[in-house]
Amino acid sequence: MLPTWVVVWIQVSILIVLWDASFVLLRPLSMEGGPYEAIYAPYKKYITVDKMYGHMEEDGTKFFIVAQSIVNLVEVTFLQISIFLHLQKDPRCELVAFSASLCVAAKTVLYATVEVVSGSRHTSQNNWADFIFLYVIPNGLWIVFPMLIVVTLGSRIATRLYALPNPDPKKKHK
Repeated sequence: MLPTWVVVWIQVSILIVLWDASFVLLRPLSMEGGPYEAIYAPYKKYITVDKMYGHMEEDGTKFFIVAQSIVNLVEVTFLQISIFLHLQKDPRCELVAFSASLCVAAKTVLYATVEVVSGSRHTSQNNWADFIFLYVIPNGLWIVFPMLIVVTLGSRIATRLYALPNPDPKKKHK
């Protein structure tokens, strides 16, 4: 079964990620002047901190952000499945949460890597306080917590695998 802190993180994460994906996928309705502007008010500042989210230029940035948001919805689906399995007391919840969390961390590392290899093209305009508190920390949470889940659940899964009977090493598998 999933530890309480994992369940809480997944539930909070699902809400935030759905909000984030809808901000991107509902454009221009979610932007300033759109009918849903009030729901996405914090993004008015964030799109100035992370211009990849703000301008979504036709140079490929737009397509990357949209694709990333669609992948977010896939991740949310698997995280929801893990919670459903957890509530059913199905031990497969750990494998699903492990797998989804690994995907979340990998996608977030990819997102950060795009910024690094672009020479900080979308974040270099920030002062250090905005960069750290509005970009690094919020994005870093989606690396740190998913990796803590991967380590925690991976250890549990590995322990169970090691406890399985060892097949006869003399038999060859076909």
